[in-house]
Amino acid sequence: MARFASAKNAYGISDRSGFRYKRERMKKEWTGALVGWDEWEPKQPQLYPYPKVDDPQAILNPRPDRNEPLVVSVGVPTPEINEMVKDSKPDVDIRKMAYDQGMSSLQNEGFQYVKNGVTSIEEVKRVL
Repeated sequence: MARFASAKNAYGISDRSGFRYKRERMKKEWTGALVGWDEWEPKQPQLYPYPKVDDPQAILNPRPDRNEPLVVSVGVPTPEINEMVKDSKPDVDIRKMAYDQGMSSLQNEGFQYVKNGVTSIEEVKRVL
């Protein structure tokens, strides 16, 4: 019956280069390839799966999402508008009341300044 060579006399062939190395000096890579001691490379960190990070911490003072764009009105609030705000009327109704009383939106005021040559459109976009 045949016997395998002992460790001090055993040789192996590298799966990468085909060179002969002493078997006791060969290493197995993460791919399963048996390579020489000078050819061995560790597994690259980019090949490890990205760890999943859970962030269960709640947000301080969360706010609901807005469905309508934010429009800031320019003008002095009247007692009627203050009453509507106090009664928690919808934004649309308050905005309509303000426009009926002569107020305008910040956007319209900005475009009016652009039209009069006071500022540039880029400055209005930056502020809005």
